[in-house]
Amino acid sequence: MPNKIDLGNGIELYFEDYGKGDAILFIPGLTCTTEFFEHNLETLSDRNRIICYDPRSQGNSTITEIGNNFAQRGRDLAAFIDVLDLNNIVIAGWSLGAYDAYSYFRQFGLDKVKAFINIDMCPKTIQIDDDDWAEIYGNQISRSCTTWREKRANAKQTTEQRNKEIKEKQKK
Repeated sequence: MPNKIDLGNGIELYFEDYGKGDAILFIPGLTCTTEFFEHNLETLSDRNRIICYDPRSQGNSTITEIGNNFAQRGRDLAAFIDVLDLNNIVIAGWSLGAYDAYSYFRQFGLDKVKAFINIDMCPKTIQIDDDDWAEIYGNQISRSCTTWREKRANAKQTTEQRNKEIKEKQKK
């Protein structure tokens, strides 16, 4: 079921939540969305509670030029886990989604985590110190996500227009 969580400061995180049982939380990679896990959500939800969210500035979550860094994304994940009252969860981070999880582990520990699944990301982050993935990258992420949304909307309009034209031809 699609939902949104308000983190405050005008930031909302979009998420999908299906099934019952032990929770598995999927975190998509940079500029990716819950859509990348749609087959996992359907397949696994008959045995587990499956949750996937769009991190800040991605997908259907709030696009912002503020807080697009690992430290903040780890705090966003902590707030998300707290709002949903998740405990003993499996976190599955894909690509840079794994770095969001690493940031969470670094700041908040593993008390609420049963296991971690790293999907296609090296276990050592690219940052040398806490400021390496600074706001300048966040601005690039924000622009990239906005461009992705625009391209997706244009593709949808183009598809709808083509379908309309085909239907009109079929009527003739």
